[in-house]
Amino acid sequence: MIKYAPYSLRLLLVLTVFSFGCSVREVSRVQTQQYVMSDSLFAVIDSGIYKMADVYRKQLTKQMQEVLCTSAVVMEKGNPESVLGNFVTDVCLQEGNLTVANWNSPSDSVKRADFIILNSGGLRKPLPKGRITLGDLYEVMPFENQLVLLTCSGTLVQQIADFIASKGGTPVSGIRFQIDKSTGKAVAITINGIPLNNNDEYTVMTADYLANGGDNFELFKSASRRIEIGLKVRDALINYSRKAGNREEIIKPKMDGRLTYVVE
Repeated sequence: MIKYAPYSLRLLLVLTVFSFGCSVREVSRVQTQQYVMSDSLFAVIDSGIYKMADVYRKQLTKQMQEVLCTSAVVMEKGNPESVLGNFVTDVCLQEGNLTVANWNSPSDSVKRADFIILNSGGLRKPLPKGRITLGDLYEVMPFENQLVLLTCSGTLVQQIADFIASKGGTPVSGIRFQIDKSTGKAVAITINGIPLNNNDEYTVMTADYLANGGDNFELFKSASRRIEIGLKVRDALINYSRKAGNREEIIKPKMDGRLTYVVE
């Protein structure tokens, strides 16, 4: 058995009594008392449990060190567009739609996503240039966020784009637009190269956190339909990166002007 060494601690207790009805408050009494802290006050560590936990810790550390792929560039987040945001959304849109396409018995009415919207706050760490490990992807996306599909009208898509414009941008893929600083609105919106039509319906992919109204995306709650696709954001990144590594492909994410400010 392993025990912590005992030690003593002097604790100073200051009791202040303030006189009422006076403008000046004075300390009337100070008391000190010594308390001796013995080892009986501390929990005992079971060495057997500690050793067993240490085995799992070492196994987990080894798993997190697995190299999945190689990146040609450093990936960092930023607004209105970023290399990290583009990489994550491009990958999630691809892997999410692949998941839907591979369903054994998909409903005829379930459509692949037209575009995806995520949030910069969910991306917790830059990805390095060079080797990307499993641990890196757990650090960039430590949350258990699931990808969902939302059916939205063209009018709702315009409102969502306007909200993103007011935020100064967010990670997206499949949708492009400009941010008009003078109005705070999204203009020149295209989806897969086609101008937004307010009379059409679109399938939007996002994280369940945002679909639930997180990060002030309350507009997502107005979607007419919601479908869980059974794929986590992090797992989409892992699946793609592992396949790229198996192909010995060096990934080269970049910014492409999908979100820009209107040039005055």
